[in-house]
This record gives sequence, structure tokens and C-alpha cells, in this order.
Amino acid sequence: MDHKIKKIRVYPKEPIEWNNGVYLGMSMNNKMFKSAETIAEMLKLIGEHTHSFTLLIGDYLHRYNEQIFLGYDEAEAIEKSIEKGVYLTSLFKSVAKNYSVKYDLRYSSEFKERSDFLIRLEKFKQLYQDNNRFHELINDTVNIFLRRQSDIKISIHKAKELCRSYLFEELIIFEMLAEEGLNVNIYPGNQLPLIKVLVSGKLNNVSEKLENIQAIEIKFRPS
Repeated sequence: MDHKIKKIRVYPKEPIEWNNGVYLGMSMNNKMFKSAETIAEMLKLIGEHTHSFTLLIGDYLHRYNEQIFLGYDEAEAIEKSIEKGVYLTSLFKSVAKNYSVKYDLRYSSEFKERSDFLIRLEKFKQLYQDNNRFHELINDTVNIFLRRQSDIKISIHKAKELCRSYLFEELIIFEMLAEEGLNVNIYPGNQLPLIKVLVSGKLNNVSEKLENIQAIEIKFRPS
């Protein structure tokens, strides 16, 4: 069944800054990246407004989900996540070759190799301890996510810990991209509640770079 874009939500509410560095986030479990039809719709939308964008492939990040929901150890989880990334990237390329919009590929694993990655990770971990609002938003995001899942293979305590690690790493990647001039985060689904609060200006002293990005949600409907 074909899918068409039903709604586009922008946070904060203002016109999308298409010339301010667009990137499209690909998560391994998002079914919109498993359909040639929905990939085509995303490419058409982006191509109508800008000549190029970045595809952020969350393969390495996905290792946390593999551990939580499939019970793999970290090494196995990384291997499975990379395999999924290869498959979904191949599908994306096969569709994208039919469109003129240019794109470059960025993998979540590359950011972990940056010299300041661990410094940033410690920053967010410390903020989690010291900033009550940040702490609440991280916990709320984790709890909402896990409540929707029916098959967790590890203890709930460990699952929450891994989910927090996922969020911290994701924030680091978004922050690094913003520093490179990529400020328009597009995702086919719900943006993180934390990101929505950050860009609204209601969470200070966490990341000035993230306060100034745009978060875009693309919602699809069957047609």
C-alpha cells in the first residue's frame, strides 16, 4: 500500500529553514525507511525545497535496541545493527538514484571516534544528575518508550540504563551536526520530547547549539 505525507510539524513553529543545513534521521526500526514508497515521498519533499541534504544513519546507535529487545551482548548487537544499516542504506540508495536531490551519508559510529565524544558524554551525564528538568525529560522519554514495548529481554533497570545511553549519544550527535552547520533535523515520526522542549527555549543551560536547531516531524497516512 502506498503512503503519502499527511502532516508536517515544525518545532518551534515557524517556516522550515531549508537552507540552514538539512539532515534526515534514519533509525533502524522505523518502518518508513523500509518502504520504497515512503522513502520516495521524503526525497520528493526535501528535493522540492533544497538541492542537498545529509542522511544520518543510526546503525551504531541501534545496538542498544538490539541488546534490550533481542538480548544480544554488545558485540553481537553492534554486528546486527551494522547489518541493518547496510540493508536500509542500500534500499535508500536504490530509491534516491531516481531523484536529483543530492545527499551525503553520515553514520552514527563515526561520531564516537571524535576526540571530544567522551567529554560531551560526561557533560550530559552530569546534567542528568544536576539539572532536574533535564533529568525528568530523559526519564519521561525512556519510560514512555519502554511502556510501548512488549518484549524486553533484559531487566527493566538495565533497559532504562541503555535507553539513557542511547539518548545521551543521540544528543551528542545532534550537537556535533549543529556545530557543522546542520540545523534542520527531519524525522519521519515523533521527535523526542526533550528536543521539542529544547528548541522551544524552555530548557536552558543544556546545549545552546541544540536550542537553535529546528525539529521537523513528517507524518504519513495510507492512501
